[in-house]
Amino acid sequence: MTDFTIQPCADKGGLSAKLTTPRQLDIKAISKTFKTIIETPHVLVVEVDGHEIIVHGYGELIFKTLTDEDEIRAIAERIYRAGIPTLGGTGEAVRS
Repeated sequence: MTDFTIQPCADKGGLSAKLTTPRQLDIKAISKTFKTIIETPHVLVVEVDGHEIIVHGYGELIFKTLTDEDEIRAIAERIYRAGIPTLGGTGEAVRS
């Protein structure tokens, strides 16, 4: 399990998940794992279970419309698992 917090995103609205211990995410692996709407070297917009999530390479996830914290926690865990190699991220998981 990945340690992260969920809190309101003051400047962008919505809710934000942030890793407790900052680390870089493997953006390429995440883009191979989830339906990718926008991809840049440092930021992705992915669709997971019908929700768009902004994924920053430095580890922050922004959920602009999703408010259910249990669902946010479950989706964040999947994204972090895909993007952090030590958690098993390979980019080969089934696309959502």
